[in-house]
Amino acid sequence: MTTGGIGSITGGIGGSMAATGSDVPVGALGAAAAATVAAGAGVLFALRRRRDTQA
Repeated sequence: MTTGGIGSITGGIGGSMAATGSDVPVGALGAAAAATVAAGAGVLFALRRRRDTQA
């Protein structure tokens, strides 16, 4: 019985490479992220402006 071994380093080579996600629509995701950030900034701006006019 052995413990702490690293396993085989030469066996099991073959098959295909792992998927990297290169087929993800980066442009659409970037546009959605930018729109979300812009909407959040707009809400903060409106709330701060509203708070300043009430004081």
